[in-house]
Amino acid sequence: MKTKTLLSLKITVLTVAAVTFCLSCNDSSDDDADKTAHPTDSSDSASSTDTTTATDTSTTADTLQMSLIIPDTFDCVALSIAVNFFDNEALAGMPTAFGARMDKPEILSDESFFVTSEQAGLQGDYYIAVVVYCEGGGNGLNPVAGVDWVGKIMTPVSLGPGTGTIQCGDVVMVIAQ
Repeated sequence: MKTKTLLSLKITVLTVAAVTFCLSCNDSSDDDADKTAHPTDSSDSASSTDTTTATDTSTTADTLQMSLIIPDTFDCVALSIAVNFFDNEALAGMPTAFGARMDKPEILSDESFFVTSEQAGLQGDYYIAVVVYCEGGGNGLNPVAGVDWVGKIMTPVSLGPGTGTIQCGDVVMVIAQ
């Protein structure tokens, strides 16, 4: 499987309180390895009750990093990627907050795609859903079954000031149901 790396993103974030602000992912510090927490293996994350946490108190940007695992059956033209935060395991309804948004990503089948997202100013435990919206698919909030692709991090991730960069690992993308 090949890996494609996403360059630094400018991310627009919207919190539940409808406060909009922009942050940049421009930290290239060598200290990033010291700010990393590792969640449980993604193969058992759906049944896990563990929480992913980082303990760094650095003043650098608090971010999440993940690799989207794109299967060989992926056959759409990707229009955008969205990272969404939920306070419920069902990942249902309106997201609690919005993370990274990327327009026209160059996603290919049978490759991984690296994504970095700001933590949206959140503090506490959150579940994460990543959506790849495709031509003929959803409108940016609701993926269309059989067209768009979704991936979920079912282990709650502890977010907040000073957490640094949290490595979320692999997120397996599947066709929306």
